[in-house]
Amino acid sequence: MQQKSTFYGGLSLQALQHRRRCERLPALQNGEADDLVAAFLAARSITVCPARYAAPVEQRPLYNRSTY
Repeated sequence: MQQKSTFYGGLSLQALQHRRRCERLPALQNGEADDLVAAFLAARSITVCPARYAAPVEQRPLYNRSTY
């Protein structure tokens, strides 16, 4: 059984340690996020489609939608 942290809303100790490591990282530099996204897209063979081909996704159940 994993121990939970009471201070951070019940995060596991592994998640808490990960959060602390990430807090010590330096801030992103200009263009670094774009480079990271481009590298991810290239590594995963993801095709980026123009927005006109994207379909809206309704996450709520059918009976909660505004049309009913």
